[in-house]
Amino acid sequence: MINRLFFGLLWLAGSAAQAQTVNLRGKVSNEAGQAVAGAVVELAVMKLKDTTGSDGMYSLSGSVGIGHQASLFTERMALNGSVLELFLSRSQAVEIEVYNVRGNLIKREALANASAGAHRWNLSENASPDNMLVIKASVGGQTRTFHYLPLVGAGYAAQSPASGDAPMAAALAKSAADVDTLIVTASGFTSKKTPLSSYDAMVDVALSAVSVSGGYPLKNEPVKSAGCGKPATITSSINPAYRTIMSGGASRQYVIDLPKPYDMNKPYRFIMGSHGAGGEGNDIQREKYYSIQEIPEAASSAIFVSASGSGGSWGAKDVQLYNDILDFVKNGACVDESRTFVLGFSFGGMYSYSLSVTSQKTVRAGIGMSPANFNITLPPKVAAPIAWMQSTGMSDGTCPWVRSEASKQGSKFIAQEIGALNGCTVPDPIPTWKSGSMLCNDFVGCKPGYPTRVCTFGGGHSLPFTSNHAATGKWMWDFITLF
Repeated sequence: MINRLFFGLLWLAGSAAQAQTVNLRGKVSNEAGQAVAGAVVELAVMKLKDTTGSDGMYSLSGSVGIGHQASLFTERMALNGSVLELFLSRSQAVEIEVYNVRGNLIKREALANASAGAHRWNLSENASPDNMLVIKASVGGQTRTFHYLPLVGAGYAAQSPASGDAPMAAALAKSAADVDTLIVTASGFTSKKTPLSSYDAMVDVALSAVSVSGGYPLKNEPVKSAGCGKPATITSSINPAYRTIMSGGASRQYVIDLPKPYDMNKPYRFIMGSHGAGGEGNDIQREKYYSIQEIPEAASSAIFVSASGSGGSWGAKDVQLYNDILDFVKNGACVDESRTFVLGFSFGGMYSYSLSVTSQKTVRAGIGMSPANFNITLPPKVAAPIAWMQSTGMSDGTCPWVRSEASKQGSKFIAQEIGALNGCTVPDPIPTWKSGSMLCNDFVGCKPGYPTRVCTFGGGHSLPFTSNHAATGKWMWDFITLF
């Protein structure tokens, strides 16, 4: 085993050129065994890709020189002795994780924007003479795994694994034999990665559907939309150049901002910000989507959209408007379908609320600033959970915490309603601001993947941090990045 691992590391650093034939085929189905059409099947290393037909079948074939396998990666990664070397052609994110033989993470280093050039990590600082380490190196969207055996005397050495380490040792042996990873993504399903030990095999893949009741777990793998992997057919709006879309038999206006630079292979968050009464979509674009877009991480990882309500207001017909815009953007750009967010203030907060109780299949989380559950018409509600955060000023006379206890009007009742949908333990009474800074209450016992946060502050009908837009943006971004 020791020799195989040692020479395996040398092979990763460079090997004689030889042809590798790829002949992978199989069927993609759902958990009931039914064919999944339109699923994208790709090899992470060889970069071969196919899309399933109506029968769910795929086929990946070709001949690739594995002596040039390293060149298939944009950046070169190599393990030379005890030094992990990364050679970057451009600035990008780098993450190094070091695990012991039991699979425990013992060290992690991350650079959000590593400069171009050579970067080196000395692994001997993390190793003891009798333990093998597993090194996971990620550069951009590329990941490689190395096995490091500490140097003892003149050569590599390792002890036989203890009985408690046997399962992990077997996993490491299998990992050493993996030649590639098959990645399968499909709309409405959780993406799946399958390690491959051979390029000549029949590999069937069963995908788990994303349901309204199940949702996505926190920090799930991105779910790529149909617009991924090809040049975007959508461009950013130049203020105030509105785009138009037909929705509900009417031409509607919206603005859109794509990240700069845009990567057609990167699934981006979708964030739709909505204006208050009498406003328009361009107002939200001009304000950088309530200052969220001013956060560098947000600007580089999200597609931002804002539409104009009819006559400056929102109603039942606008539920379809959101879904029409989302469908258009998912097909024309690369969207992470599992990270779609709606947010707004005042009437825009009401719109976020309306989408959160009617469109749980297409909205991952809603944020309502000074929302109300009155003065807006809604289509029939859907009794399903939705991640949610809201804020209300306790002296707000426009969208108050409680407008009518008897009629259950007010943002208090929004918190109770969504908390119940999410299976949370809703406090009675819900703690509210009395003095000092804004008070936020995270409901406990909520269904996994459905955090519910209710905030109140000392103030009137305003953003949660009054005139401090930057703080408002961070308040929302901190919630968005929970997912």
